[in-house]
Amino acid sequence: MIDFGARWVGTFKLNDARTHIRPIIYFSGPWKSTLRVEFKMEIQNTQPSNKTYSTRRTQLLMDEEHLEGPEIAISDVLNEENGWLSNGKLSVEYGIEVLAEKRVNDGWRFNFEVNAAFDSYMEFPVLNGMLYSHLFLIRYHSSIIDDWYLLGNDQPMLECWENLLKVRVQKKTIENCLQIVHGVNLKISNSINGEFHYTNFEILLEANVIPENDLTIDFGARWVGTFKLNEARTHIRPIIYFSGPWKTIFRVKIAMKIQNTKRTWNFFVWLSRIKYSTRKAQLLHDEEHLEGPEIPISEVLNEENGWLSRGKLTVEYGIEVVAEKRVDDGWSFNFEGNGAFNFYMKFPFQGKHLYSHVFLIRYHSKMINEWYLIRNNHEKVRECMRQTVKGKVRQRSLKNCLQIVNGVNIRISMPKAIEIICSAHRFKFHNVLEYCQREIIQRHLDLRHFDVLADPYTYLALVEHNYQPFKWFVFILEFSMKLSLRHYLVHLLRDYDSLKSMTEHLKLVDLDSATGESMKMIVAMFIYGKEFTRMIN
Repeated sequence: MIDFGARWVGTFKLNDARTHIRPIIYFSGPWKSTLRVEFKMEIQNTQPSNKTYSTRRTQLLMDEEHLEGPEIAISDVLNEENGWLSNGKLSVEYGIEVLAEKRVNDGWRFNFEVNAAFDSYMEFPVLNGMLYSHLFLIRYHSSIIDDWYLLGNDQPMLECWENLLKVRVQKKTIENCLQIVHGVNLKISNSINGEFHYTNFEILLEANVIPENDLTIDFGARWVGTFKLNEARTHIRPIIYFSGPWKTIFRVKIAMKIQNTKRTWNFFVWLSRIKYSTRKAQLLHDEEHLEGPEIPISEVLNEENGWLSRGKLTVEYGIEVVAEKRVDDGWSFNFEGNGAFNFYMKFPFQGKHLYSHVFLIRYHSKMINEWYLIRNNHEKVRECMRQTVKGKVRQRSLKNCLQIVNGVNIRISMPKAIEIICSAHRFKFHNVLEYCQREIIQRHLDLRHFDVLADPYTYLALVEHNYQPFKWFVFILEFSMKLSLRHYLVHLLRDYDSLKSMTEHLKLVDLDSATGESMKMIVAMFIYGKEFTRMIN
């Protein structure tokens, strides 16, 4: 009944002399895993006995290794008066708590759902459970929690936990915070991070050989991590460059740090040592490179400084692409990371969220701006956003909306325009609606030229607005009147040969769903005729 993504087996093992037996538990995972577990095993007895056979300890458990229980003499087991057998059956009771886990090509991750890993622990109440962390480590990292303990008052702490539950902080969020507090290097999905090395540093440096490391970054290009000597050959610095199949420009945020094997601090005193790290934003062109911190070679070669680990110099890096520009194309922003914005708004989706500048969003959407002005509560604004997005907006179409909001001129097809218009209408992005209308008119896009059913999402978005394939022209007229697509509506009205044909179509339109401005334009068409369409444009 144990899982953790592996097959677990309970069995028994005889000693070499076949005089004693002990229970064992082992696991075989689909990957090379290491578990730190606390376990207990006890051989059950059916009779009261002064003697017990039990084991309780903490152990590192590698793949194919096993946990050993207490050893018991076979002669004791076979003596029925001792009560170890029940109907000829020897039973073992066990309990296992996984304190931490390390998988291949990944660091350790702690299990904060158990408190056995900590002598002194703090409780974090979360939705549907409780998390635990080392008390003194939490006090060290959080001055406010340390103040609570120094003041000797539990009431602020209780109020804090109650507020956490009120705002419904997700369990995963707290858990990731605790992993970082405990020194785990989490891989954040909105950025790319990793390490590269200069192996056999002293030998290869003398031979004037500088290694290149292919990095696990993509974006359709080859990325390389390597090192560069200064002209005097007294200093060295890590660099990262990329070579793409096209002329591409990236706007990136970069962090690089030369790792040291020696600790820089303990709980009581800070140790003095220079840190070599770089953090900056930069435009990166094809064949250009990102430069890390410069470090003297003499300092690297001094083993007491701790920069080399078995002759290897290691650099930790993190890259977040904020925006990208490809050949013959405009800039496009990365809305899956919030690093581009000092103040951002989150659009929650299953899996990856989207982020954009909050004041730009408020400027383009009167509806969202009113959420802030009326509610004046960030949690209520977030709830309004969740209800607006939930199951009603496609992430791809919202990305395109945000690109337009941020000033990107994207080229769109008719189905893509319809999809963006539906999302823009939901968020009341007026300028996005204007942009899409201009693209449709200037590029002579027509819904008749596309198979709407080829994209089920676009089809469902249209059905929501009463789309019926057999009367597409009436639908597009109703769609424009309902969403107040002013320019496109004029474009459609201009195509009518006579007021009679327009009247026949209007009889099939749900005029109750039309906006007041659209109805005024229809009335003006009856009064002024086609002259009206020339006047308004």
